[in-house]
Amino acid sequence: VLMAGFVNAHCHSAMTIFKGLGEDCLFEDWWVKHMKPLENQFKDGEYYKACMLAFAEMIKNGVTTVVDLYMHPNETAKALKDAGLRGLVGVGAIRNDMPADEKEIEAQMESVKKENPDCGFVVYGHSTYSCDENQFAELLKVCKKHNLPFTTHASETLYEVGECVKQNEKTPVELLESYGMFDIKCVLAHGVHVEKEEMEILKNYDVSIASNPCSNLKLGSGIAPIYSYLKNEINVCLGTDGSASNNAFDMFREMYLLSTLQKGIMHNAMAVSATDAIKSATINGAKAFGLNKIGVLQKGYFADIILLDGINLKPLNNVCANI
Repeated sequence: VLMAGFVNAHCHSAMTIFKGLGEDCLFEDWWVKHMKPLENQFKDGEYYKACMLAFAEMIKNGVTTVVDLYMHPNETAKALKDAGLRGLVGVGAIRNDMPADEKEIEAQMESVKKENPDCGFVVYGHSTYSCDENQFAELLKVCKKHNLPFTTHASETLYEVGECVKQNEKTPVELLESYGMFDIKCVLAHGVHVEKEEMEILKNYDVSIASNPCSNLKLGSGIAPIYSYLKNEINVCLGTDGSASNNAFDMFREMYLLSTLQKGIMHNAMAVSATDAIKSATINGAKAFGLNKIGVLQKGYFADIILLDGINLKPLNNVCANI
């Protein structure tokens, strides 16, 4: 079966080296006690090797475009080039203790282009709990100056939402709107805990949701309201997050869970179809980041194509459902 390659719309590739570490703990403990100390131990060249390990697994699972949001964007860009993958790398506040202003972000971009002239960019602010209003203003300035999309983690956990409301009297969605981050093309990663009133905000802007169902389950974050996003015509794309938090870069598993979890929690077998899930893994990711000519098989588009073993899909009564 010939189809368009998958767009991994939210991942932290090099984190694959941490698989199996920090198991069975709350998100806050997993991040602060396990991941951050490990991230500081990368030595010269190790980050690049971790990315190459991740990209080998992604290629095996049909990914042809990667949106990577982590540390060392120049090393990530080199690995994307050497792996033969299309990619966007995050520049900006690339970790929650690494602030960046306009000058620093442009230096990151220049460093990336030296390693991989074909690599694209997305401006990345880690989250509302790690970037303040001034920093979001810097990120917004770069987005507008270079006509780039913006992405951030938002409403991933109940704890995050509660702390945001306590400190700002606004949810992460409301806070980001007040900062003007929805005035540009914006992708919110996770969006697990978003209420009806916030849905009304999102559908009035060019905002997409990058859902990461496996990671959200493994870290106990919850189940995103995908059915409601689709009903409100909010674009939903799909990511694997860091494989340290879900143990795989497997878009097939992500698609399966995106669809079946909604059927289960909504008590509605028609809530999110197989076709919806496949779109989230392909064309919706391209749309979210303004990537032209990928995500579908169409004359004049880039040949970002994959082949699936038909033996494992037979009988081909419903190709989308079998995928």
